[in-house]
Amino acid sequence: MKQIRVVLLLVSIVLLCSLFSPAQQSVATAVNATVPPLIQFSNVATDEGGSSMSGEVSITFSLYNNPQGGEPLWTETQNNVQLDPTGHYSVQLGITKPAGVPTTLFTTGEARWLGMRIAEQAEQPRVLLLSVPYALKAGDAATIGGLPPSAFVMATPGTGSSPTTFIASAAADADAPPASGVTGSGTTDFIPLWTSSSNLANSILFQSGTGATASIGVNTSTPAATLDVKGSETVRGVLFLPATGTATAAKGASSQPLALTASVFNSGTGTMVAQNFRWQAQPTGNNTSNASAVLDLLYSSGTNVGTETGLQISSAGLFTFAPGQTFPGTGDGTITGVTAGTNLTGGGTSGNVTLNLNTANVPLLAAANTFTGTETVNASGTAINATATAAGSTGVAGTAQQFGLYGTATGTTGNTVGVYGIGADGLQGSGTVHGVYGASSTAGGIGVYGTAPQFGLYGTATGSGKTVGVFGSGADGVQGSGTVYGVYGASSTTGATGVYGTAPQFGLYGVASGTGNTVGVFGTGADGLQGSGTVYGVYGASSTTGATGVYGTAPQFGLYGVASGSGNTVGVYGSGADGLQGTGTVNGVYAAGGSDGVYGTAPNFGLYGVATATSGNSVGVFGYGIDGLQGSGTKYGVYSAVTSTGTAGTYGVYGSPSSTGMQPYFLFDGTFDLHALPQAGVWADTNWDGDLGDGFQYVPALLATADNNLAAAFVNNSNLVPAIIALNSGTGGGGPSAVDVLRAEGTGGSCTLTGGGDAACTGTLKSVVATTSSEGARRVETYAVQSAENWFEDAGTAQLVNGTASVNLEPVFGQTVNTGVEYHVFLTPDGDCKGLYVSSKSASGFEVRELGGGASSIAFEYRIMAKRVGYETVRLKNLTERFNKQEAQSKKMQRPARASAATQPGSVTPMPPLRAAAQQ
Repeated sequence: MKQIRVVLLLVSIVLLCSLFSPAQQSVATAVNATVPPLIQFSNVATDEGGSSMSGEVSITFSLYNNPQGGEPLWTETQNNVQLDPTGHYSVQLGITKPAGVPTTLFTTGEARWLGMRIAEQAEQPRVLLLSVPYALKAGDAATIGGLPPSAFVMATPGTGSSPTTFIASAAADADAPPASGVTGSGTTDFIPLWTSSSNLANSILFQSGTGATASIGVNTSTPAATLDVKGSETVRGVLFLPATGTATAAKGASSQPLALTASVFNSGTGTMVAQNFRWQAQPTGNNTSNASAVLDLLYSSGTNVGTETGLQISSAGLFTFAPGQTFPGTGDGTITGVTAGTNLTGGGTSGNVTLNLNTANVPLLAAANTFTGTETVNASGTAINATATAAGSTGVAGTAQQFGLYGTATGTTGNTVGVYGIGADGLQGSGTVHGVYGASSTAGGIGVYGTAPQFGLYGTATGSGKTVGVFGSGADGVQGSGTVYGVYGASSTTGATGVYGTAPQFGLYGVASGTGNTVGVFGTGADGLQGSGTVYGVYGASSTTGATGVYGTAPQFGLYGVASGSGNTVGVYGSGADGLQGTGTVNGVYAAGGSDGVYGTAPNFGLYGVATATSGNSVGVFGYGIDGLQGSGTKYGVYSAVTSTGTAGTYGVYGSPSSTGMQPYFLFDGTFDLHALPQAGVWADTNWDGDLGDGFQYVPALLATADNNLAAAFVNNSNLVPAIIALNSGTGGGGPSAVDVLRAEGTGGSCTLTGGGDAACTGTLKSVVATTSSEGARRVETYAVQSAENWFEDAGTAQLVNGTASVNLEPVFGQTVNTGVEYHVFLTPDGDCKGLYVSSKSASGFEVRELGGGASSIAFEYRIMAKRVGYETVRLKNLTERFNKQEAQSKKMQRPARASAATQPGSVTPMPPLRAAAQQ
């Protein structure tokens, strides 16, 4: 049910009841006393947060026939209503109306509700009028048709006529005033009590003060509040403590509080101090789908404002206790701390505490563990089974001073293996003597046998002297089989050899038959791979798709080949998916010859090089000659790539590198940060000074040209990063707005974006807008309004109340303009009135009044023009010199017109000369 707040409306009606003699009655009938059609009303003014107001306010009162909704039956606005410091006020309803409150509002017997709206706030909850205002209709009860009864008594007739007298009589009223004078004794300010039909005495009700300061005491003559009851009370119904206001989307409204006060004596100050507790319902989650309320306990001392204690009850009846709340008892009482036991960590004495295993002492089954002692594992089957499924992982890895991994199989029958491993590396070991050592004395046995998807056998020797990653002796010096590398050898020692082989036919022979990135022979070391023979220095062949004929990586030369024979000799020749591929910390591939430094042809990359060094001048592919670098291929003529730690896939310089390119970073408007050195797929740079000769020396770092086509295209699919960005960090001597950042030109004009964020165009500013119609949308041009000065505009609507209105500037708009200087307001009324004018302006708003002292209450529209902050004095700025300079610069960039490529039949883009592939 809706709670209806009922307030007592007091109408001060003084009835002068005197008993007159017949002679006196003849005098009294000549007096027609008029009941004033006014209603005395007292209340407290509060803001939307429930706090009391003070000073003067404007209040609009409205009478309704419903507690909610509907149109008002009567409305009155009283300006300059005076509030006392506590917000109390007292008014007479109808005082601003010539006829007061219409008595016809109370003749139907229907209930009436009073609504109040303070200033621009929302209307407060309506209150029900009690019986007193309806007594206004009783003002004409002693009249007939509005005239006194004496008006119907005929004058004394003339002689000879029979006297005819009309007397208006009324039925006796049981509650009529006594026939004799009122007796009894009463005390001032006590509300009287009839002890008999003619005697008055004091009641227990006492009133002190009047109007907004009036207080009623029950059983006390010193009321301390608007209503002060001394004694016990019985409330036979609900005791409502309603909300202090009506909730809006901006904020909710708390309830009126239930206050409890205790008094204590403070020996330190020698005074009494009030101890105040309040229960108050407060809103939570206002303007959300989970809007609710909680019941809070507040406390204050003396006259201080109450604050929340922390004790709270939710709408579901759940308690939230104040910080520091403890509970007595040893069983279910308060937990004061949790202590971590053996092999545990964590615990604490406050808040949420957590216990964890001490992983330094307790191993975890789902994580990596390190054991420092000798571990013994006994099992009837496999003692230790280690399986690594991740790419590049190791089944078992061992490191020691003598044997990286040592295994002995003592069985005499079956397939016995000293050490067996399966994983990304079948078997991997590291040691100062042998990376992996395997021995078998059985006829037909295997010293070391390894099989894996990646390396059949992998060995690394890190010692000094004649160290060998993998050493084998037998009918086949070393033989390996794998899906990636047949045999892989690596050595990091200066002068060492990754894999060394010598034989009458092949110094080193490897065959990779797997799929993916398979390699016949792979080597890494000082020479990566080195071979010597009378036919091929190194010969590598692979017929598998995606495989590599020869692949080499080393600190100096990824692959190095020298052919000294006669005829068609080739330093390095490769055939496969990649004609030639190399990687090194200095040169990925380095080749020198009398004709072509490097010549490569392949279905995928004609030439592909990767340099992995992180310092120095490392180059994936380096070429020097008339063309520096020239390539031809079915996919990319030249392909360049750089890792995330590099600088640029291709770096081109005209003249010398610029100082701008060497800056530690570029900062774009605080939002984009290009770290040094700039990382890019293609980097164009020059140190040519274009400011020489008044900026007429254009030598662009990057130039793109085309015939009847796009000279350049910038495309990305980012949600955050723009497709193109331009920065000019110069100042031009006149601030950022004096320099050009981006300029577009055509034969009919130009448009420039400056360093100050300005757009300066010689043409018009227009937009293309889609129309709506049954025949389909069209695209039409719209044009911007131009001004000689920098104005910002805003518009809105407001409401006149009794001929006046105050309009506050929208706060954000007010921060973009300078209202401290002159600004303009244009008004348009939305109804009939005498006309409108602006009576006053301030930095925060303006006041509107009706002409001729009119009192209309109509809506009106307004438009504001104000100077933009920082541009108050700018007017028709002269840019002639600047545009003359731009025109001269553009003429320097013009080139003689040439016929379009489309008009040159038979024209063909020249290709570099091709030659037949070198024969094996």
